[in-house]
Amino acid sequence: MLRPALFLDRDGVVIKETGSYVWQKSKAILEPDLQRFLFAMQNFFSIIVVITNQGGVAKHLYSKRQVEYLHEDLMERAEVAFHPFEVHWYFCPHHPSVGACFCRKPDNLHFQRSIYTHGIDPHTSVMIGDQVRDMIPARRMGMYTLLISESKIDDPSVNLSVTSLSEAQIHLQQRLAFDFGSQLT
Repeated sequence: MLRPALFLDRDGVVIKETGSYVWQKSKAILEPDLQRFLFAMQNFFSIIVVITNQGGVAKHLYSKRQVEYLHEDLMERAEVAFHPFEVHWYFCPHHPSVGACFCRKPDNLHFQRSIYTHGIDPHTSVMIGDQVRDMIPARRMGMYTLLISESKIDDPSVNLSVTSLSEAQIHLQQRLAFDFGSQLT
């Protein structure tokens, strides 16, 4: 049986967006609302998939292993919040200035892999990101999308713009309590 999953972008959703590449533990600050948000979502999802573009690897600013170390550290720091979930991390190490790939958002290879590998139903899954490029592959796969943005974004790949994880939590709790078990899109 396919399961609903919560898909998250890393920078701007799991950790604060800094505007630059983050691979050092000291620069990765967890979003303040993350723990409260995840506690609220455990009634609706058992799987979290974090998908992130990490073009700094292709630019030789840091290594794949450094990205993996950071993700391990984030799991430890947010252990209480992540604990009830099965959590999977996917990252694209490529950058368009260095070469093309199909795993960098807005392409959807990591979405396809995670759906197939973990038995996920995209039509009952949700993607939360802070860039339209996060929403495009999710909508292609049939997911409901929430964009965290200070301004309202009018784009066909965005189901709803919210200003924070707290606002996303309120919206999803209402929507999922009403629609749980049915198609979200």
